Amino acid sequence: MAIIFRTSILSLLLSLFLITHIACTQEKEETTLKLATSSKNGAAAVETNLSSATQTVSAKVFTIRSVSNPISGKPVDFTWEEDGKTYSFSEYTKNKVVFINFWGTWCPPCKREIPDIISLYNDYKNKDVVVVGIALERDPSTAVQKVKDYAEKNGINYINFADTRQELAMAYGGIQAVPTTFIVDKSGTITETIIGMRDRTYFENSVKNAMK
Repeated sequence: MAIIFRTSILSLLLSLFLITHIACTQEKEETTLKLATSSKNGAAAVETNLSSATQTVSAKVFTIRSVSNPISGKPVDFTWEEDGKTYSFSEYTKNKVVFINFWGTWCPPCKREIPDIISLYNDYKNKDVVVVGIALERDPSTAVQKVKDYAEKNGINYINFADTRQELAMAYGGIQAVPTTFIVDKSGTITETIIGMRDRTYFENSVKNAMK
């Protein structure tokens, strides 16, 4: 009985660690927010990490308009409008290595890895690498503005899209936790799915593998 009890406690502690430190699940969203706001030291650490990468930017954030049917092993195509014109993800990323990051402004692990993503983008944006953020926000009516404000405050200089109806997330089979990142090679094939927070070194190795 003692062994079983200890195993259960360890499993519970591991689950809590994963939720609060590596990834945020949609179901545990409100709990995660309470944990984050109740820890002033943790919140301060996140803001310190972000402020180190902060610069004045004009953030590009758009609403996803339509989502294509998914194709196994391929990134899901979608469209958006910019300056009265309609663009597609497939055209925007054609013949590029693509880094697709599902995240949310409410998710502490997502925010902790953003400075590393910005750094990666700055070093590889001229090497046929595209970084794309897909924001899964709680309130669709304020999603675009909230992401835009957050991006400008924290120096996010790569393009972001608000998946206000979560149609894109569902097309990927349902994103169960954020951050979730997909790495796509130049042929348009998903080479890696990364669930949970990672650091710059891990992301860079994944991108380099996709560039081969």
